[in-house]
Amino acid sequence: MTSEQLKNRLNSKVESINNERKNVIMSENAITTNQGYVALKSNTIDIIRQNLKNQPLSLQLFDTVKSPSGGSTVFTVPGIAGDEIEKSITGIILDYTTPRAYWETSDPVEGTPPTCYSRDSLVSFDGKACCHCPFNDFGSKDGESNAKACKECGTSV
Repeated sequence: MTSEQLKNRLNSKVESINNERKNVIMSENAITTNQGYVALKSNTIDIIRQNLKNQPLSLQLFDTVKSPSGGSTVFTVPGIAGDEIEKSITGIILDYTTPRAYWETSDPVEGTPPTCYSRDSLVSFDGKACCHCPFNDFGSKDGESNAKACKECGTSV
């Protein structure tokens, strides 16, 4: 490749990068790319509070969508007429938790409440640290596999 070809190729790359930058629209509250994705700035929570007219901001204001589990590939989304099934969703993840649950029996009957649980995988319902729990150790399920006795499942809000 000659130096002239290399120079033209480099100029083409620089021009392409500059065009991409022009496609990013900056507003006072958010950055929107030409693909339609929005990155919220640090003052977003203040704007939401203004729109709520000083009502308390809580997770109950937002819909909770659980991650598909058990081999499922669809989301269950709350709707006006009940839950709706969606193959894909677009939104902003406000929170992601990894709740845990432990049952004393290895095969609990469906609907049986867990012996112990944690909403955030950090602290159990009774205030104990999950990181120090023996049921959170690999191999605690049955001693033969490397599985944990305390099961994890993800939830997004």
